[in-house]
Amino acid sequence: MNPDQSNTKPVGPVITLAGEDLTGKRSRLVVLTHDTGVGEVKLPTSNSALALFLLNDEAADTERVEVEPLIPGKTYRTTQKDAVNPGDELVLADVGTAADKGKLRKLPAVAGVYLRLGFAEKKCGAGELVEWRFAPELVHVASADTITGAADLAATKAAVLAILQAHGFVV
Repeated sequence: MNPDQSNTKPVGPVITLAGEDLTGKRSRLVVLTHDTGVGEVKLPTSNSALALFLLNDEAADTERVEVEPLIPGKTYRTTQKDAVNPGDELVLADVGTAADKGKLRKLPAVAGVYLRLGFAEKKCGAGELVEWRFAPELVHVASADTITGAADLAATKAAVLAILQAHGFVV
C-alpha cells in the first residue's frame, strides 16, 4: 500500500457543508468551494462553473450535506431545465435565472464554448429528473455564416483591405 495515499476517500458520496441555503435543491449540480479554508458546496454562479458534484441532500446554509462526485461513464438523475431526448448534449442551465442554478439544459444553438457535462439517456420534460451519462468535454458551437450576398462580400473585402493597408501589408 502506498503510504502517501493513507486516509484518502474511496469513490462515493462525501459529507461537506452547505455554503448557502440548498433547501429544495436535491439532485442539482453543485460546485465545491470553501469558506476560509473549510470545504462547502454551492450552486454554480457561472455557466462555465465546474459543477462536478451531485447534491444528494437538502440543507440550510452551514448544515452538513451529502454530495456525490461525478464519475465519467456513470449515469445520474438531475433536474432538467427544458425538454430533452436521448442523445441530447447537456450543459448547465443559465445561472442568470436563480431558479435554474444547478439544473441542466440542452446545448444551446448560440455560438460559444460550453462545458458539455454529458448526454441525456432518456426522454424528459422540463422540470423533471433526466437520466444522463456524465461525459465532460468542452464543445464549440460555431456561429452561422452571415455573409449572404454580394453586398456583404464587398463590405467584408473592403474591411479586410482597410486592415491590411493600415498595417502596411498592402498599398
